[in-house]
Amino acid sequence: ETFLEMAAWYSNLGRPGDAAWLLALSPVTPEVLYWRAWLLREADAAASRALLAQASAGSPALTFPFRAESVPVFRWAMAQSDAWQPRYYLALLELGRGNAAQAHRLLEALGQRPSFAPFYALRAGLDGTTREAALTDLTQAMELDPAEWRFARQLIERHLADGRFAEAVTAGRRATTRSPTNYVLGMLLARSLLLAGESGDALGVLGGLKVLPYEGAVGGRRLYREAHLRLAIAEMASDAPAARRHVQEAQAWPEHLG
Repeated sequence: ETFLEMAAWYSNLGRPGDAAWLLALSPVTPEVLYWRAWLLREADAAASRALLAQASAGSPALTFPFRAESVPVFRWAMAQSDAWQPRYYLALLELGRGNAAQAHRLLEALGQRPSFAPFYALRAGLDGTTREAALTDLTQAMELDPAEWRFARQLIERHLADGRFAEAVTAGRRATTRSPTNYVLGMLLARSLLLAGESGDALGVLGGLKVLPYEGAVGGRRLYREAHLRLAIAEMASDAPAARRHVQEAQAWPEHLG
């Protein structure tokens, strides 16, 4: 980022040669490569084209553009080729600047072209994305990167936000089967079960979790308490002693829940 900041400064001073020289010393990232291609677009067209191709061939992982000075760079790159990567980077930049609608338009225009799972997870989470489109994108993300549990979490949370509790339970069971030791997914499944009216099953899930403790962590205990209180309410009319036991157990804080 220091290299890019200094390169932007040189460019604003009308010294693109110095900026290009400086970035040639920088660690190689897609954003740096786009900048180098842009700076050499007039001085060395062949080198500019080669750098542009290299930038679009690189992995977008861990690249998060945010500098306003990069906007003309990405717009220029978009005009040079039909590659999806500069449009994705520009969408990230616009999102970081609070221009969510512009970011959404850029991502929507790319359709299903990218083969990068986080692209679909990003688009699925933007305001303005319909439920159907979000589910399609999250399914695509999980197919492209089945090992990434965060996509499953996003899918469960989308079902919960839409009030589709049964679907959240189904997605949660599928996710925890793949990642049985992931307590984040386990707590999401327990929450889904509670909202679906399956408090006993929620307690069963919580009983098998080991939640890492951290300052202010109360999520696991709140789920445990709610499950017992819901069961107490259900037992009040038919089995008062069982209801009292659930109320008493609701006051505990099991160590394995953080």
